[in-house]
Amino acid sequence: MAVFLVGLAGFGLTAMGVGWQTALQLTVDNTLRGRVMSFWGATSFGGVALGAPFWAPSRNEVTSA
Repeated sequence: MAVFLVGLAGFGLTAMGVGWQTALQLTVDNTLRGRVMSFWGATSFGGVALGAPFWAPSRNEVTSA
């Protein structure tokens, strides 16, 4: 059951991400699309790396109990 739910959550997150990127690409002017999508990629993937130091201390407190 858990594997099914994780797969369903993964599918949902992927579908939402594709939808957001599609909506963004259709909204932005053609001359700025490359710059906007590079900013999107940098914030999407870089945000995870920047948030890791803030997430790690709370994770250690939960698992050490």
